[in-house]
Amino acid sequence: MQLNGVQPNVITLNSMLDACAKRGRLGPAEWWFHFMEDSNLEPNQVSFCALLNACAKAQNPKRAQVWFDKMLGYRIAADIVAYNAFIAACAGQANVAKAEELLTEARATCLSPDLVTYNTLLHAWARSATQQEGQSMFPGKMHIFALHVCFCILLILTVCSQRPAPC
Repeated sequence: MQLNGVQPNVITLNSMLDACAKRGRLGPAEWWFHFMEDSNLEPNQVSFCALLNACAKAQNPKRAQVWFDKMLGYRIAADIVAYNAFIAACAGQANVAKAEELLTEARATCLSPDLVTYNTLLHAWARSATQQEGQSMFPGKMHIFALHVCFCILLILTVCSQRPAPC
């Protein structure tokens, strides 16, 4: 592309970031982001959400924190999509405390959690339970129990999320 005098733009590079994110290829996604910066192109919300999604697929909450902070450093406000991706990265590692902290932070900035938010939190809780006390309490049956509990909680949270936001 560049050999023909055609220069990539933010949209082109966001497509590359998104392709890497869909495959959980965090390293290549980060490379494309740095290429964007080196090309003096301004990353946007889409750029950072793609990186956060790559972190989620790679189950890497530490890198998600780095990219989330960098997004804020660019003065790009986090939306619920960015929070959901960060929460998903935490859920992959069963880091319930950080996932819940992010939910609280999102609400404090007047963002309304959505079905994805709650479903991702349920995933974190289920992974945490199956990795810890759940295995000893319900050997071999924890996944069935967790599925029923998650479904019930998801229904309750969906109804509650339909209330007007307090902000």
